[in-house]
Amino acid sequence: MKTVKIFLIFLMIKFSYSANILGIISLPSGSHLVWNKNLYQALAQRGHNITVIAADIDKKNENKNIHYIHADAYKSIDFGNVTLLDTVFDEMSPFMTVIFAANYYKMSCDGFLKSDGFKTLLNYPDDFKFDLVIYDFTAGPCLLGFLHKFNYPPIVGVSPFSAPPNTFDLAGGHKKPAYVLHYGIADENDQLSYFKRLRNTLVYLWDDIYQKYFFIPSIDKMMRKSYQFKDLPYAGDLENMITLALVNTHYSIENTEPMPASVIPVGGLQIRDPKPLEGDIKNFVESGKKGTILFSLGTNIRSDFMDQKNRQMFIDTFEKFPQYNFIWKFESDIGLKLPSNVKISPWLNQNDILADKNVKAFISHGGLLSTQEAAWYGVPVVGIPFFVDQSKNVKRGLNAGTHIELSFKTLSVSVLENALKEILENPKYTQNAQRRSKLFRDMPEKPLDRGIFWIEWMLRHKDDHSSIIPPSKKMSWFISNSYDIILTFVVLLHLIIFGTIKLMKKLKTKNEIVVNVSLNAYYKNLWHAMQFMMTSVQFSIVFDQSLTKMHQCHILPFILFSFINGIFCANILGNHALMLALAERGHNVTVFSPDPETRDIPSTLHYIHAEKAYEIIANDPHGLNLLGGVNNSAFEEAKTPWRFGELGCRGIIGSIGFQTLLNYPDDFKFDAVIYDFTCGPCLLGFVHKFNNPPLIGVTAFGTPHYTNDIMGGHKTDAFVPHFALEYGNEMNLIERFHNVLVHGFDYMYREFIAIPSQEAMMRQYFPKSPDFGVIERQMRIALVNTHFAYEYTEPTPPNIIQVGGLQIKDPKPLNEKIRQFIESARKGTILFSLGSNMKSEMMDDAHKLSFLEAFSSFPDYNFIWKYESDKLPTKNIPKNVLITPWLDQNSILAHKNVVAFMTLAGLLSTTEAVWWGKPMIGIPIFVDQYKNLAKSVNSQIAIKLNYASISEETIKNALKEILYNAKYARNAKIRSKLFQDQPQKPLERAVFWIEWTIRHKDDYHPIESPVKKLGPFKANMFDMILYLIVILMLISYLLGRHCHKRTEIHNEKKKN
Repeated sequence: MKTVKIFLIFLMIKFSYSANILGIISLPSGSHLVWNKNLYQALAQRGHNITVIAADIDKKNENKNIHYIHADAYKSIDFGNVTLLDTVFDEMSPFMTVIFAANYYKMSCDGFLKSDGFKTLLNYPDDFKFDLVIYDFTAGPCLLGFLHKFNYPPIVGVSPFSAPPNTFDLAGGHKKPAYVLHYGIADENDQLSYFKRLRNTLVYLWDDIYQKYFFIPSIDKMMRKSYQFKDLPYAGDLENMITLALVNTHYSIENTEPMPASVIPVGGLQIRDPKPLEGDIKNFVESGKKGTILFSLGTNIRSDFMDQKNRQMFIDTFEKFPQYNFIWKFESDIGLKLPSNVKISPWLNQNDILADKNVKAFISHGGLLSTQEAAWYGVPVVGIPFFVDQSKNVKRGLNAGTHIELSFKTLSVSVLENALKEILENPKYTQNAQRRSKLFRDMPEKPLDRGIFWIEWMLRHKDDHSSIIPPSKKMSWFISNSYDIILTFVVLLHLIIFGTIKLMKKLKTKNEIVVNVSLNAYYKNLWHAMQFMMTSVQFSIVFDQSLTKMHQCHILPFILFSFINGIFCANILGNHALMLALAERGHNVTVFSPDPETRDIPSTLHYIHAEKAYEIIANDPHGLNLLGGVNNSAFEEAKTPWRFGELGCRGIIGSIGFQTLLNYPDDFKFDAVIYDFTCGPCLLGFVHKFNNPPLIGVTAFGTPHYTNDIMGGHKTDAFVPHFALEYGNEMNLIERFHNVLVHGFDYMYREFIAIPSQEAMMRQYFPKSPDFGVIERQMRIALVNTHFAYEYTEPTPPNIIQVGGLQIKDPKPLNEKIRQFIESARKGTILFSLGSNMKSEMMDDAHKLSFLEAFSSFPDYNFIWKYESDKLPTKNIPKNVLITPWLDQNSILAHKNVVAFMTLAGLLSTTEAVWWGKPMIGIPIFVDQYKNLAKSVNSQIAIKLNYASISEETIKNALKEILYNAKYARNAKIRSKLFQDQPQKPLERAVFWIEWTIRHKDDYHPIESPVKKLGPFKANMFDMILYLIVILMLISYLLGRHCHKRTEIHNEKKKN
């Protein structure tokens, strides 16, 4: 509750001017008005002026800031003598559903373009200023010609229709047909068989083809006739101008799927705080002896479309339940006698009725908005789906145990009676609905507040929002999914096989007997290869299923407890901030770590010191030379975290702290384990020892690529470089090929060397523990140190929570000596710190002297140098240089007179520099520092200084560039605004999700990615790709055999 209040205050003070906003609802549908209207009203209440063009308007609108332009598109929608009630889509193939929907959208577009409302908006002056367009993109770009007319204001896409198939084409990201069902397909089981996944993929492919090559071109032609702008861009290009997409989805109701930062889930945005019922409705709802059932078919399906026979069937059924009242949304005179327990009304406030505690069930068509409202208020549903997504929504409710599904075509008194008896008398439906309600409601902020925040975010950052756009938006699906790399591997493999056979053909024995290897042998070998690949596919599927079963461990309940076994010192900074925040909220936190914190900690925070960890790392004969990493290859550098982890694990075993924790009783109760998974699962045996409490992953190391392996995400090697590479997110084929190889090497090293090595060291202490890799995959959520302001944007599932900058606090007052030194500089002060792992004293004397001499050349600037000892190569320290063994980096960077930061570009230092808007000179040494700096250089907030070529001259040149070129400071301030402009502080978000995990320790499954159960082989459709390759090879084989046979016949004829 405190977080919500803070968020609302934040919203009130964050935006201070009224914007002119154009709202476009492209689909004639009352439900779309209901959803969008809630957004418009909230924005109007905050002072914005909203102009809305739509086929459905709010006739009761009394807000002077909202102006509706009625474009009656319904005049062109003609289904002949068929009503929507007759279009039961369970009899229509999903391929035809795509065509049906597109035809409806085209008829709608024709109606819009012919309407008086369209002409009214078209007659607005061309220089009329709209600051933003909110565009419901469900039904296509018909009305986006107004973007061109009004000089291209920023555009935010919205859709009440969940996340339509084209969402990720418009805002970036990928649809996942392996487990995200197309709206035209309904299946109660998320674990789709191979052929169901194939069918789903083909439907998505058909939808994409039909949209791009039939629907959008036809809309474009219609637009050109009506707008008559000579330079009007192509309709598809106009739609692609979307930056953000607000989609009506939530993991408790919809498929869990990965989303980039540009796609914002706002499922349930239309749900308002309920008002008390009044008058006849209140009396009727509350007079039901056992309760009341709401019956409504929504806004598109009207109950009065039913014939008299079906109307009577419902009435007869309701009469059989005299202890319950039935309130029925019926749009006209029913023409039949009603029993005393049935009341009809042409309009009902569905939200407020469902919120009443006396409402026990809901008979619904299964529309998404109705499904969400039932879920929000914990009301079980009898679903009677008709068309589009309704069947899918009901099937998901069936899978969640909150719904019973009926078919309108086979409905009868007995069928409906049995369904009502089941849902009213079997408590499991109400229990499951209430569990679903708790999951749906438990968010950091209300969906409407989230939607408002991001719309106003777009207004605040209309000129500098590019960093939130994922690179995949600019890439084709073929490249962004790395299919070109897969194809390259296949071609290379084919060439190697072919080349080997050709080489063998040329070889001769010593007796000059030619080895009889011909093309016939090649195709024979190819046939064997195909048979092997077919077997491999079958084995891979079975192996994938076995891995899946291994990973499905029962997780038992568990006060707060933390492992920190990542031996990067920097990790403790973020982790300690999190542990301190949890302790301050009253949780008892026990932390096992090589870096204990003893200053100013509450009594509820207790550290167990793994005191030997650093000693082993420092003294190991094969230890790590940090400066040696400067010349490492990417493959060698990829091993560094695992070598840290292995050495740290050895040190932990020899620590008194380890024995202390090991001696805790096995039945000691912990409510959660917070596990830093950066350097491997060394300590995960304790999870088993303490009876498998919920496991929460954290890392200060960005979003490590193996996060997706653990949490059920997807590889993004096509546009997210490995931490050891300095590539940007727009890589060419060679760079992407290299990136895939490094990622693959890292994955193999972690899975088959690093994890087994750490587990082998620990096995004697935890002999009965499952494999550590299996325990690791029990992680409920992962809190990762990333944000689009400084990291590459990539899609993640909802169980990966971005908390970049978690360690950043409000600055503390500086000690007097440092404050005076900073403020005494005439032009500003530069902070120089190499972080916590690499120490300045590790540099050779020549490098140290180069820095001091370079600093002395800038007398108008002061330099604060974090130097850990008093052993400097000279006693002649320049007057403008202050040497200190420790400093409060965060508070110094926050000071307005600090103008630049010289850093290794470790991620925590990078986040603090970006947060406070300070340009950087980066000197990367090892691990992720290269990637961090490359992103900053690409964003023009930093320049790179190569450690190997450091001299007085190179340092001076770097300082001149960063201090005298204003673009770095200007861009740093822009990035700072982007980073700080969040709905809540990163630390608050992290605390929320940890406590969420504890609250939902038994009901967390909806947030889990389906990839965890499906396995990466199926989730990435590699089985389909492999089968396709087999088919192509079969064709190649048959063609080769055919050609070879034809050649033999031709040669025989020649001989004869």
